[in-house]
Amino acid sequence: MTTADLRERGFEPVADGQRLFRAVLQATARPGSLLPLGAPPLEVPEARLRGACALLLGLLDLEVSFHALGPGAARLADYLLANTGTRVAPVESADFLLVAGPDSGGRASRAKRGTLEAPHLGATLVYAPAWLSARPRADGITVRLRGPGIPGERSLTIGGIAPCEIEGWPALNDFPLGVDIWLAGGDGQLAVIPRSTRWNRES
Repeated sequence: MTTADLRERGFEPVADGQRLFRAVLQATARPGSLLPLGAPPLEVPEARLRGACALLLGLLDLEVSFHALGPGAARLADYLLANTGTRVAPVESADFLLVAGPDSGGRASRAKRGTLEAPHLGATLVYAPAWLSARPRADGITVRLRGPGIPGERSLTIGGIAPCEIEGWPALNDFPLGVDIWLAGGDGQLAVIPRSTRWNRES
């Protein structure tokens, strides 16, 4: 597959990028709440990955790096390189990790978590669940979130991400150190779990 085959023709980096950036800011301010991403105008990635890829197309640039994990990682890396000015970095130093499958194979545990002097340097993990719901569903994993931006508690149900992956997320955070988690569902929904959020799995 050539670089031309990987180029997106319907995505507008400025207009679409600004819209997606605003969506991420809103979702971060209300952890675990669902915001519509709609149907990103992408042609190359499979449908389930279009939301996650759109976020990265809008936000990756020369100043940040990424690493793709999971099925088709090499092709996804080529795709992001062909459409942005970003660069690939090892898992341990990448600013963004795109997890294309239901789990990272344990590699998310190696993501950078910032320092006490610069906690904002922690990585962002971008997942592409099959769907997201504000209500419990038997075919997903429900978590209860607490922390800044959440009045009391908020429930979020995630479908299509392995339970072992979700259960490993708390170990990635020791606020102010840690990672931010972006969930761009195949159903067009976006949710963010910032590093300041505490949560537990609903039994």
